[in-house]
Amino acid sequence: SVHAEARRLLAAANFAAALPLLERLREEDPSDVAVLADLGWASWKTNRETDYIRLAVTLDSSNPRALEYLGRVYEELKQPDKADRVAKSLLKVERTNPWARKRITAGRGAGKSR
Repeated sequence: SVHAEARRLLAAANFAAALPLLERLREEDPSDVAVLADLGWASWKTNRETDYIRLAVTLDSSNPRALEYLGRVYEELKQPDKADRVAKSLLKVERTNPWARKRITAGRGAGKSR
């Protein structure tokens, strides 16, 4: 499928090539959260644009892929508190998510007071 090909390109960090495929999929189904999340990640990695990721999380606040991408964006923006909040939300819906577990584990014992 086109989405599978786009995900393969994302996994290979070929974000620019995935972008037009994901844009076409979004035109076909504007509210597909999986497509929006992937489109958001590709858009972030190519244009530093976050609208699609935010829309995906707004439409489905328990979508693991959308949450992880949003958390990674916050990491890259050097907003650790927001990244931690997203990681905690992600662990509620996907307990074994490697990124979220690493994020929360790394935060422990780092001298942070809450």
